[in-house]
Amino acid sequence: AIAGVVVLGLISLIIMVTAASSLNPLGIRVATAGDMAIQLENLFGQTAKFIFCLGLWAASFSSLVVNSFLGGGLLSDSLGWGGSVRNIRTKILASLIMLVGMTIAVFFRGNIVNAIVFAQASTLFGFPAFALVLMLVLNSKEIMGKYCNRWWENLLAGFGICLLLWMMVNTYISIKGMI
Repeated sequence: AIAGVVVLGLISLIIMVTAASSLNPLGIRVATAGDMAIQLENLFGQTAKFIFCLGLWAASFSSLVVNSFLGGGLLSDSLGWGGSVRNIRTKILASLIMLVGMTIAVFFRGNIVNAIVFAQASTLFGFPAFALVLMLVLNSKEIMGKYCNRWWENLLAGFGICLLLWMMVNTYISIKGMI
């Protein structure tokens, strides 16, 4: 798990640093997916935009389908209807989730970059909530037994949750004018 997180973190860092170093000196302000593809032109030439947009489409399509069915399955299961993909209620809930996502996308008036930024920022809401639930579980003597959190671990966890909340609020403030 540590190696996976480190490798993904390094890959993300490399992408951000190379994007910033290739786009910023040119004075390019990223407003479209094509603007983001400029960083790949040295490697792929004229096909850079096509390759970048193909990757962007694959990432968004896989996320849409997988996350919609995951959300539909979890919601259906939590309502006591069963979470199987073969369950008609799961399919209906997954379809509703996809429709909500597509409806939200209409508000971005065709600006795909702003939609992606907003979607990524929206995932930030889940992190503090997940951290808080995890902290509650780790403080339960019934669940954790002798491995229950100590006071200093709760202090560190509380600091981490506050940091996540601060990051979430700052991200939403910075994207407020995009819609």
